[in-house]
Amino acid sequence: MAPQSQSVNPAQANAYASMLVRQRAKKMVQRTYQQVVPYTFGAANTINIPLRPVGLLTALKIVVSGTIDGAIGAGAVRTDTVATGTVGDGHGAANVLSNISLIDLSSNTRVNAPGWYLHMLATARRNAPFTAAYTSDDTSGYGANFAVNTMPAAITAGGAITHTAFRHVYDVPVAYGPDDLRGAIYAAVTSATLNLQVTINPNFAVANATNGVEAVYMMDAGDAITTLSTTGITVAVYQEYYDMLPVDPNTGLVILPPLDLAKAYLINSSVYTGLAATAQFPISFANWREFQSAAFIYDNAGVLNVGTDISEILLQSANMTSILQVDPFLCQAYTRERLGCDMPDGTYYIDFRRQPIITQEFGNMQLTVTPSAVTGGARLLVGWEAIADQNTVMLSGAFRQN
Repeated sequence: MAPQSQSVNPAQANAYASMLVRQRAKKMVQRTYQQVVPYTFGAANTINIPLRPVGLLTALKIVVSGTIDGAIGAGAVRTDTVATGTVGDGHGAANVLSNISLIDLSSNTRVNAPGWYLHMLATARRNAPFTAAYTSDDTSGYGANFAVNTMPAAITAGGAITHTAFRHVYDVPVAYGPDDLRGAIYAAVTSATLNLQVTINPNFAVANATNGVEAVYMMDAGDAITTLSTTGITVAVYQEYYDMLPVDPNTGLVILPPLDLAKAYLINSSVYTGLAATAQFPISFANWREFQSAAFIYDNAGVLNVGTDISEILLQSANMTSILQVDPFLCQAYTRERLGCDMPDGTYYIDFRRQPIITQEFGNMQLTVTPSAVTGGARLLVGWEAIADQNTVMLSGAFRQN
């Protein structure tokens, strides 16, 4: 009697391979790019960075640093320090990079989002403000001591040129998490290249009393942006990856989790206009994705409020079933449960991680925002976090942009 063949459960095989990689491979963090980039305030500067073809890529860190030189008598304030509910309020240092894009080996865009959203997502993924440290009364000096992220609250006007140093760290996840390799990229190939693209914000500073939602600084009254200068901005990129991967002794091939590598972890953003007071504004979820979270800024014509210009946030399935129906304050209450703090002014986070929104199951899914007050030029800046099969990414619907 011939022996019966034993079938292999693909999910079990994938889980075992993932476990072998995470336990036996060597986790590496290496700087693979560093350049001083010329920059003129008010002009965009986009940098294309080819990544090294090494190991199983799980994340990137981008460190942006430099010095802002203010002319004699000219000053500015960081936008997140501008009074809530006034023109010029913004996300401050997170806006140093206005866009970050990662294109994988199959030319799929994995990441295409502004700096504020990646900073917000890094915060949500860690249940605490990303790279922030708490102060303490420890008598041995433990607390907030190092300038990991630093951006002075003001460029002070005075009788001499001021030199203001800054540094900001961005996290660009490739795999979903340290214990979940969905989305990881096996980069040790020579047949294709990974490309990272970063854009230094052309609106690093904006004129006084203008829209500062996506700016780092707002100039003092009467001061021109051209009074600011820099000798260059340093951009450094660090790759986080697994090297010395386990090898199958029978075949000599590297052991990789095939189902995890067939997934793409997608981070995207969209901008929506055309809002009207008291009218529901629906935002459709793209098809064939497993959504982990969504976030949005309600930019009410350059003014960020704290719940006073939105009446309802609704998550609704194709059969009009309301999965989530909250006012802006209850939305922030759930955020406080997760983070222990609020999002920045005008920013709302909706978490699905424990029960992801799988659009194949729910059909046409919509996030609906109902503003109670709208000023001309109001916008929703929306960020999405999702997982998808790579072979369906190019076939599924994209996010509408206005």
